[in-house]
Amino acid sequence: MKFNGELIRKAHKLTKEIKSEYPEVNYQFQFGLSLKYLLSNKEEGKMGKIEIIINFIEKGIDEITNPAKPDIKKRRLKILQENKNLFKEEDFEQYITLKEGLNKAMEIARYAVSKGKAPKQLYVILHNILFMVGPKMEGIFIEDKKNLVLIKMPKWLAAKKLIREETVCKIEKETEKAVYTSTRIWLPKNQIEIIREF
Repeated sequence: MKFNGELIRKAHKLTKEIKSEYPEVNYQFQFGLSLKYLLSNKEEGKMGKIEIIINFIEKGIDEITNPAKPDIKKRRLKILQENKNLFKEEDFEQYITLKEGLNKAMEIARYAVSKGKAPKQLYVILHNILFMVGPKMEGIFIEDKKNLVLIKMPKWLAAKKLIREETVCKIEKETEKAVYTSTRIWLPKNQIEIIREF
């Protein structure tokens, strides 16, 4: 997609949709993510989850770094670039939110650091981004929303399955009596409400 007025309008539209649904999201930060997403749009509108996560980490580095210290930002971006090959698309298949994706990236970085395959600073960068920028990530999806459903369930079932009463997820398998979700659990259809457009 080319950089033009239409792209700016689409980025604002996408950002406003996210901001109206999640008011705690920083508008400028999300606008940057939306713009980069639209500019990097590949494969008929699909962008890989890793690209979205790496893009967010780059923006997060910008947010956690003192603007008066550009050398630190440059060093952090270099660490990310040199180690982003640690992240494979298949590692992120089951995750649908940016926060889940960043948590998985941290898990991968922690393991790589423990094996001497990555510098400790990579994990520290991801940890700081999650801690400082994490609240802005709630509800930002890295999965195409058309693949997702909102499942509502009674409190007792949520407690039993260790999930929230309202869960956004993907339905992986469906039988006459139950659904298997991207959260890796089966849920009985007679106890849940599935909302396909939310």
